[in-house]
Amino acid sequence: MGTDLIGHIEYQHYKRPDGTLTWHPWANPFFGRNYVLFALLAGVRSTDDIAPVIAPRGFPNDLSPEVMHEFTLLVVNEVRNSNQCTHSEAEYYVAHGASRWVVGPENPYPRVSRLGLHTPSWLTTAELIVVQERFAAIKEDGQDHHVELDATIAAMKTFDPELIGKARLMFWFLD
Repeated sequence: MGTDLIGHIEYQHYKRPDGTLTWHPWANPFFGRNYVLFALLAGVRSTDDIAPVIAPRGFPNDLSPEVMHEFTLLVVNEVRNSNQCTHSEAEYYVAHGASRWVVGPENPYPRVSRLGLHTPSWLTTAELIVVQERFAAIKEDGQDHHVELDATIAAMKTFDPELIGKARLMFWFLD
């Protein structure tokens, strides 16, 4: 059984009349199953003691609703679709380690992580460039670059040319 990475590029955009920046999803890059890359991103599947560039951060409070929807189940009294679960199901999943609270039960709209998903985190464009440099230094199987990572960084630079945190890669893993 392998591990997969699920990723979303988000970028900042002015949306609200008060000028508050909001995050918008743009693309879902595919990285294949490269465990050296997974180790550098979040310490996942590392067999050679490869430390992540940034320790996993979880999800930020300002996650776009679209990405939040993809990672979580809404906890409701009566389930109406596959994007929901009941309070008792959520408690069971969390108690048995199959899920965790993303938005706590005290919130009017509580959410738990979808089953099997783990190690959520995010990296900015500048942080991904460091991952890219460390990946090149490791040169797994003679490969000194990861094409999908290179393309992801190039896309993120479109939204964040000054590398000041206006784009980020949200990601998590599925076993």
